[in-house]
Amino acid sequence: MSGLLQLLASLIASPIIYFIGLAIFGAALTSAVEADGAGATDSTASSLSAPASADVPDTKPAMVDAIEITAGELFAAYKANEIAADQQYKGKALKVSGTVEGIASDAFDKPVVQLQAGGFMEQVHANVSSNDAAARLTKAEWVTLACEGAGEVLGIPVLNDCVIVD
Repeated sequence: MSGLLQLLASLIASPIIYFIGLAIFGAALTSAVEADGAGATDSTASSLSAPASADVPDTKPAMVDAIEITAGELFAAYKANEIAADQQYKGKALKVSGTVEGIASDAFDKPVVQLQAGGFMEQVHANVSSNDAAARLTKAEWVTLACEGAGEVLGIPVLNDCVIVD
């Protein structure tokens, strides 16, 4: 009889605990998205972000002292030595050129442009500041982005606050 009670308790309690966990996760995710959207930005991010006005086109003038590099060169630098590449590119203004391999949304529905960087599964992920700018891109198009280097995640170089230069 005690085994039957344990079975019933687990069948009833388990889904309840599961849904409570989902509710907590959903609330945490929603508050993180709202906090990100509220926009506490540091001075580096604000200096590289897209213009706030809707009347201003989503392009950025040439960045002073920006490091010009191709997506393939950036990927190769991180593949060769992540520490050295971080020292050279992370947190720096970059003008990265490459062929668009894909246009997608991240987990928070923010646009990500994937640039080809060579062989199979070799790409650079550029977090673009504007949905409208990302929507105008097409696969196989050559593009130059003004961004801030953000290091590497799971073997993929990442760029933040990108705007289309040409």
